[in-house]
Amino acid sequence: MTTTVPRSHPRLLLLATTILLPYRVMRCAEAAGAKVVVLGTRGGEGLRYSNRLEGYCPTERPLDGEFDPNLADEINERARRLDVDMVLAGDAPSTRSLIATLACAPGQSDGCFAPAKLATLERIVAPMPDEAGRAMDRGLLPGVRTRPGPPSPLLRAMWADGVYDDPNWDQDGFERTRDLVAANRTMPELRADRVDITPFLAGGRKALLYQGWADPSTNADPTIDYYTRLAAANGGADALAGAVRLFMVPGMYHCGGGPGADSFGGSGRENAPGDAGRDILWALIRWVEEGRAPDRIVATRLDGDRPRFTRALCPFPQSARFDGGPAGDAASYTCVTDPVLAATFTRASLPDDGFAP
Repeated sequence: MTTTVPRSHPRLLLLATTILLPYRVMRCAEAAGAKVVVLGTRGGEGLRYSNRLEGYCPTERPLDGEFDPNLADEINERARRLDVDMVLAGDAPSTRSLIATLACAPGQSDGCFAPAKLATLERIVAPMPDEAGRAMDRGLLPGVRTRPGPPSPLLRAMWADGVYDDPNWDQDGFERTRDLVAANRTMPELRADRVDITPFLAGGRKALLYQGWADPSTNADPTIDYYTRLAAANGGADALAGAVRLFMVPGMYHCGGGPGADSFGGSGRENAPGDAGRDILWALIRWVEEGRAPDRIVATRLDGDRPRFTRALCPFPQSARFDGGPAGDAASYTCVTDPVLAATFTRASLPDDGFAP
């Protein structure tokens, strides 16, 4: 009789064309107890030196989203030989590459996507272009869903009422560049991207920002872009951290919800009055009144009224490192500087001259 012993550590095959985001995926997989093998191009070559990997497989095929009839065969063969449980995309190019492997081969109709569906998927995850083809964002981060359902009711309230004062405004005629310029001209403060905060800093004031990594409505990258530009304009990351800190929340949607731990005193969530280690508002109060900046905040995932697990939230560019112990206990994690996040302070900014007020 043959018996199958369940594997205690799932094995993942991670596609990588870069180092930054795939490294974060590796960190998350490690915290979850998974083993990771990377299938990487030359751009991901630096990952082979990480002690977090079980293996590294180089590939000469560009994982750039262009359909290669042999690419799916290579990925599937690697997955079979390595006996992996799941294939993941570690960054935007490899996400599009993974999508490309779903294309129907000539004569195939089942278990694949027709060209039109494949093109739709590609447009969803790719950077959103303006009318001239320039990227307005960096595309969807891996694992972030699109906003389900009809357009937000804020769309009409924003442009019909706030921008054009026209109840008959046709939302189907929305043009990204033209209408964003109009909104910036009518309501310039709504941009909330001013980096000159000299009066705020001179007054000794403090601010705490937080953002869900999985937010489908306000994506994480623009918030990170703003924080890094804020640092560049105000003496660098260390100087800014003396007055403004950003806490990124893994697995959280817009202000709350999602699979992550989202209760830490934020908008519409459970709070912990008086506990600066578990409540972001009280962390701010303690910072202002006692001069003790928050180095970590414990977030809780609730099932009804019962805690399911806790996680450590860390000030950017730190992230939570798993040090062993119960995976569902924030005490098992230490906040350390994350090289992936630290690298965002030097990445090129997206052009915004076409959308300036």
